Amino acid sequence: MPSNGSDSIKVAVRVRPFNEREKSKDSKCAISMRGNTTTITNPNTGETKDFTFDRSYWSHDGFRELDNGQLVRDGDHSPYVDQDRVFEDLGQGVLNNAWDGYNATLFAYGQTGSGKSYSMIGDKVNRGIVPQACGELFQAIEKQDSAKAKELQVSFSILEIYNEQIRDLLANKKQNLGAGTLKVRERGDKRFYVEGLSHHPCRDYATIKRLMKVGAVNRSTAATNMNATSSRSHMVITIKFSQIFNNEVGESTTKTSEINLVDLAGSERAKSTGATGDRLKEGSAINKSLLNLGTVIEALASGKSQKFVPYRDSVLTQLLKSALGGNSKTVMIAAISPADVNYEETLSTLRYADRAKKIKNQAVVNESPTDKLIRELKEENAKLLKMLSGHSTNGFDNDKIKELISQNELQLRDMSLSWEQKLEQARKEWEAEQQRTEQSINVHDTFPYMQNVNEDPQLSGVIKYVIRKGSTVIGRCQDLDNSRQKRIVLQGLGIQEEHCTLVSQDGKVTLKPLSRSQVTVNGDPLTRSQVLHNGDRLKIGSNALFLYIGFPEERTGDANVKKRYDYQFFQKELASKLAPSNNLNNNKDNQAAFLQMYMEYIELMPVVAGVNAMSEEMEREVEFTLQVKNLATRDEAGRDLPKDIIVRVKNKITNQVWIWSKTKFNNRRYMIEELYMNYQEDSTCLKGLTNDNDPFWDPVEDIYLGCAYVWLCGLAHYLHVEEQAAFYDYYGEEVGLVELKMAPCLRNGQLLDDSALVHDPSELLGKPFSCKLEIDRCMGLRWIKENNTRGVMLKYTFYNQHPSLQTQALWCTFNPKLNHTQQLIVDLVDKGFLQYLEECALVIELWGLQAGRNADSAEPNRDSGLIMMADSDFSSVPSSPMLDGQLNDFDTAEKEVALLRKQLQTTLKANEQLKTKCSALKKENKKIRKSLSCRDKLSDMRETPDSANRQRAVTSGTRVQAELGRALKEFFGDIRPVQHNLKIIHQRAPPNGDLKALSRDLDEALTNLRSAVALAVQIHKEERNTET
Repeated sequence: MPSNGSDSIKVAVRVRPFNEREKSKDSKCAISMRGNTTTITNPNTGETKDFTFDRSYWSHDGFRELDNGQLVRDGDHSPYVDQDRVFEDLGQGVLNNAWDGYNATLFAYGQTGSGKSYSMIGDKVNRGIVPQACGELFQAIEKQDSAKAKELQVSFSILEIYNEQIRDLLANKKQNLGAGTLKVRERGDKRFYVEGLSHHPCRDYATIKRLMKVGAVNRSTAATNMNATSSRSHMVITIKFSQIFNNEVGESTTKTSEINLVDLAGSERAKSTGATGDRLKEGSAINKSLLNLGTVIEALASGKSQKFVPYRDSVLTQLLKSALGGNSKTVMIAAISPADVNYEETLSTLRYADRAKKIKNQAVVNESPTDKLIRELKEENAKLLKMLSGHSTNGFDNDKIKELISQNELQLRDMSLSWEQKLEQARKEWEAEQQRTEQSINVHDTFPYMQNVNEDPQLSGVIKYVIRKGSTVIGRCQDLDNSRQKRIVLQGLGIQEEHCTLVSQDGKVTLKPLSRSQVTVNGDPLTRSQVLHNGDRLKIGSNALFLYIGFPEERTGDANVKKRYDYQFFQKELASKLAPSNNLNNNKDNQAAFLQMYMEYIELMPVVAGVNAMSEEMEREVEFTLQVKNLATRDEAGRDLPKDIIVRVKNKITNQVWIWSKTKFNNRRYMIEELYMNYQEDSTCLKGLTNDNDPFWDPVEDIYLGCAYVWLCGLAHYLHVEEQAAFYDYYGEEVGLVELKMAPCLRNGQLLDDSALVHDPSELLGKPFSCKLEIDRCMGLRWIKENNTRGVMLKYTFYNQHPSLQTQALWCTFNPKLNHTQQLIVDLVDKGFLQYLEECALVIELWGLQAGRNADSAEPNRDSGLIMMADSDFSSVPSSPMLDGQLNDFDTAEKEVALLRKQLQTTLKANEQLKTKCSALKKENKKIRKSLSCRDKLSDMRETPDSANRQRAVTSGTRVQAELGRALKEFFGDIRPVQHNLKIIHQRAPPNGDLKALSRDLDEALTNLRSAVALAVQIHKEERNTET
């Protein structure tokens, strides 16, 4: 027998294969293992970190699947570690410790989906540690030598911790009506126990299998009724193993071991909420258990004997006190994802496990004479009764003493029953349950039924509702009026008292929704009666998912229907109907990013539906809507902005709106779920809410509504820009218009006229630049049309100016007059600024204001109306070369006049060509606009037609101005030497009538050119405005 003493927690790490979501993201493996060392690589920097544990299990690849579904190594040299190897290394040790009389604990830690439950429970073929340990225990019991005269007793219990409340997963239906009310108590020896938790005696492994099935049914039912998904709850399985025998002196002795097998909630729930940007920093009780578990491990790992360990701060740590730093042999499995996209979560898990391995436990053999145990309990009871009747309570209040007495009496009654009596009692209960189960199985083979679908595969298909002939009502209301109406009672979110009916008649089942009920069939909302077919997917209320299995004759053609339609299929189908769809381009990076965002959208859909249902049931009048940020929004250069999931929150009474990030929403939804659970127990709990602790409330904030784009390429030619631009929201929907002007000017603010036209923007290099922005008014603002108490203001950033500039706030007007003027100055134009003018747009953001906002914190950034950009590092560009040589005589001048006339004819011809180009570009622009107007408008998760049309229109407009710029450049390239030579001739040659006529012709050509250019620009602006 092992000796008592200090023993460190044994830690093993196991990495799983990629899941479908990680494959869709084109994830790379960030984990490698050599021996017992696990290495993680930062995907951004390439930096590696090494962690050494007692075991490092590689289960990522190197395996193959047999016909029966079992996963095995694909070769003798494969590094793959299967379920049997994990049990041999870890589970068998737990059993050995139990036989020796030690308490033993094995718990799995890791983020949701990392493989914790697979290692602990597994599936029908690839059994995990729990079923293998139970099976091995009873095999060992059967092999025990009867000559030793040992009585071996095994009892089994399962509990679930959710939101700091405990549910007995093996309680009968009547007991489950009070689910969530079990309390943790403390014995006189400072050990914690769960008051009222049922312990079921087990004769064999088959009994444990049945109990585990009952636990799965109750856990799945709770997930449906309470919105308590398994990924956010802890499950604790306790196997109490007692060996009763006569010791060497003939005394009856009991050696007892408690084996605790713990499947913890997803470790991402343990994140502090302090970095979410949320005013409510504390999080909820749903996070409390794991947060406190981390605190306990940190305190124990520090090795400081005097350091306080906060076991009492959560239910989970109270129950794990023995396992952590106490009387237990403890093993921890850290389950990790291999994907680089989960780097932060995986690194956190590895650090957590690294701290846990430093914890020292003091395990002792639990062996005492049986008579002594009974005597001690009786003596303790007598002592407690004396304390209760007297005045000395040793610090215990009367209620506490009564609880201890009651618990001791229960233990005494339990010990007074022989093991055979307990088994006989359990046998009778199970026989009755087995009879019902067999009848149910036969019924499923005869009638159609609905079976539940859960995100946890182990909890899917464990609940089956039979649909008998006639009418069956689905809803919350039970048959209280003894009408004998067939009912399927569901307590889930968003389910009405009488929600819908199922009518089975003439070999068909028809589903009919009742008033105000939410029912979807195959992703489509159900508004009238519909005949169901085998494999139809049903969503009842907010989140209750069921797969319809038809009459036996319908099932023959599709044997894999149950396997095909899993939880992910349900959610993708709902998203395809309810969420914006996608139209990805061929860019692989964009596709991977979009798929990641799309999967996040799918995951949040049922969560948002559940929160909306809780809000409605508590009459909070707050509505939550999933949105995709930047779905159709681009930056100043026309590039797509990163897309993300956000949640729009609206108070339906005040019409106030907030925008929450995913992180903030997740933090708040835990608090809302906690509030909802309290509300179910006591509806008056809402009366004590204040703004400081109300998860539905936030201070008023300004809301981003959309943006408008004003392309700046005209300014690069010193052309005036006049726009009536549309504001577009994240989805490419128009939410208003803005009228503005941008014009080049001198530093003193004087506007430049058309004579300042620049044919080649590179001429601006090394020179100062100044322009004046005038924002006249906004029109047709949907934000104010919805509620005329609201206001708006505009924000914009010109080039590298920070912070952004703002207009004044204007309220309660649908078409506000802004009269905003701002002069923008750049000391020296460099190549970067010139590229900005030629290729970018001024992005003007429209922000919605709401009554009650903090005006001081949102005061516009307005100074004197003069904004200076940062100085450039540009060196001046040399001017263009002058004409070489001198004209020395009149003959030369005559020849030059003839040459100039020829050049003038060429120039006039170029002028006509320029007009033709402008006309052709105008026709092309009209043709493009006409083509775009014929396209159907699609509201989906791709580049929306509005944004696409706008982008094409912008591209067309940019092309018009670019062609115009090139034509101007060619013209001035021809005319510049003519002007220069003419000037020289005037200076050096005698007066000549032909020369004067040439000058007049040239001036007239230039005037005509300016008029043509101005007309072309004006026509283009009008077309843009008409299109808008």
